[in-house]
Amino acid sequence: TYLHDVRVGVRFSDGVEPLGERALGTAGLVRLLWRPPRGLFHLFRTELPGVVCTFEVAAREGRWTFVRRYGSPRRPAIGAETLYAPGIDGKPQSALAVPVFFASDAPRAIRLDEGTIEFWVRPSWDAATRPGGPRGPLEHTFFNMGPIRPDYPHLSNHDSLTIAHHANGHLVCQLSNAQYESRSVSADIRPWRKGRWHHVAVQWKLDDGGKTAMAVFLDGKLASDRCRSNREASLGRPLKVRQLPLPIQVGSMNTGYRPASAAIDELRISSVRRYARAFRTLTLFHFDGALGADVPAGRKATPGPAQ
Repeated sequence: TYLHDVRVGVRFSDGVEPLGERALGTAGLVRLLWRPPRGLFHLFRTELPGVVCTFEVAAREGRWTFVRRYGSPRRPAIGAETLYAPGIDGKPQSALAVPVFFASDAPRAIRLDEGTIEFWVRPSWDAATRPGGPRGPLEHTFFNMGPIRPDYPHLSNHDSLTIAHHANGHLVCQLSNAQYESRSVSADIRPWRKGRWHHVAVQWKLDDGGKTAMAVFLDGKLASDRCRSNREASLGRPLKVRQLPLPIQVGSMNTGYRPASAAIDELRISSVRRYARAFRTLTLFHFDGALGADVPAGRKATPGPAQ
């Protein structure tokens, strides 16, 4: 795709207050890739803990923006009326309405070698398959743990665990390692319609008798336990995944991309496959008008994307 009469600029803020803007460059024709004549360097009047840069690309063909956070910029206060939605119990402000993130370590909030993730979800969209369009608006991420890569905002294939609705109308849970090898399990959710609550539970064990086992339950029923691999030759051996101290994002990718656009309630993370034997709850968020976790005590989620 070619772009004509291209103008690139950036707006700066400390996360809340604007700090100025500047032009980065122009180009009469861009054939796939454009780089500014020199790297971006900007000197601010005072020392800042972090900066939010909103880049804007304008051309005859359209206008696009993307946001990058550097350091630890301020986060704007979000009112309860925006942060929460009516929950599964029907009470106001008792479910999560916007993306939040929290730490996965100290104490450990999840085990990647084995575990269960459960939550209720009420989408604001129909899950019926749509034939085309940009990837982002057609997919929705409920849970993401992985490295933050602003240059790859949809990254879910490297040291990560992601639960998302894909454009084909399926809910997919995918575990991936540093070698881009993955295991996944999926279930058809095309009958889902906006405004209706559904319960989702996914469980996994990386080494279950020499191979990886995964299952997804929808509304209390087993929907699929067929574990797939992106490398068929490796399906007969267990997936090896490093447990890194990465943030856990609920309601979007950790870059803020692919938002769930859904209310999420009663998030629970357990230490083993909960539907197999006795278990221990590692993380439990009720989202009943507060972002603090019941388990572990003292853990609190932060509004917005982790990046």
